[in-house]
Amino acid sequence: MRRTDWRRSSGGRRAQAVLALLVGWLMANSAGAEAPAPPPFYAIDNVRVVTGTGETLESATVLIADGLIEAVGTSVEIPGDAWVINGEGLTLYPGLIDGFSALGQKQEEESTQGAGRGESGAPPGGGPQIRGPEDRPETTPWVSAADSLSDDSRIGKWREAGFTAALSAPREGLFAGQAALISLGEVEPRERVIADGVAQRLNFRSAARRSFPGSLMGVLSYIKQTLSDADHYTEVRTRYEAAPLGRERPTYDRALAPLAEAVTAGRPFLMPADTAVEIDRVLALGTEYELNTVIYGGQGAYARADKLAAAGTPVLVNLDWPEAEKDRDPDADTPFRTLYHRRLAPTTPQVLAAAGVPFAFYAGGLSSPSKIFDKLRQAIDAGLDADDALSALTSD
Repeated sequence: MRRTDWRRSSGGRRAQAVLALLVGWLMANSAGAEAPAPPPFYAIDNVRVVTGTGETLESATVLIADGLIEAVGTSVEIPGDAWVINGEGLTLYPGLIDGFSALGQKQEEESTQGAGRGESGAPPGGGPQIRGPEDRPETTPWVSAADSLSDDSRIGKWREAGFTAALSAPREGLFAGQAALISLGEVEPRERVIADGVAQRLNFRSAARRSFPGSLMGVLSYIKQTLSDADHYTEVRTRYEAAPLGRERPTYDRALAPLAEAVTAGRPFLMPADTAVEIDRVLALGTEYELNTVIYGGQGAYARADKLAAAGTPVLVNLDWPEAEKDRDPDADTPFRTLYHRRLAPTTPQVLAAAGVPFAFYAGGLSSPSKIFDKLRQAIDAGLDADDALSALTSD
């Protein structure tokens, strides 16, 4: 059994050990020898383990086999051939999860292609004019984040800060596409996918300016029409499959098929809402079309916590709390409702926790993990329990 005490080893002994390993590695490679096989087990012993579910284990052991955690507990038996790491005085936390992001995706996406009977919203450089909902603007629910993963420099920064996974979703379009749960491990993009097609993302802002849908009213009208079409698509196909004789076979529609399948399977529909009015709108839309609704944004949920709890609607909370503009005119008046929202937004997690609303965190527009933790401290200072904060970044 080999023991390594990271905490107590002196700097000189550590440097000698590293040098010896380096020389051994160079000699082995220069002679063409294979690298020594790693031990079959690693064990972190006598470590404090914070599980992320409210339970903390003192003087616990974590047993790792072939890169996977095999056992965690206070009475784990350590195999005789394990490499043992003394964790005395250290605390082990679960890997953190960024609950809603575009991590791992290409930074510059090509214009979304059309769906159904026509083209999507007109790209910035021109394109076909959208006449109405029959042209299916900005509707690509078949697009999967899992299919557009690439090298992303942000992943390394997130991983070094303790983030091991993220929910990555397509960004563009009204029906943007399917989110995927991805690993932030040091692997090739194709190896990152843990689960694909886990949710459908919607946006309520259109890229179109001079054509349909344009305004918020047009966007909401179009989204409702598309969801109604998906319901009708399901009904027609169900009737045909039950009794095909004498019926015309329904035409496949690649825009409606994934939406209909997501509704039937009860997959989450991620929809944006920050203010109380926006939350009311999303809840009404979800109820009308019997969607498994998950709100993202949610910074104004302090005003609708009871309603969210009654609806059983989870919230993905954007940690990028609103702040005063850096270059604003110092003589300009700031509306009271803006100041009010800016003050109460960081209290949202605590209010949701008290109301029993499931919630998780995501980085939003924050550019670094250090900023994520700064914003998280603001929520804790505003009343959020530290265990609830950890759960919102892990098990929740």
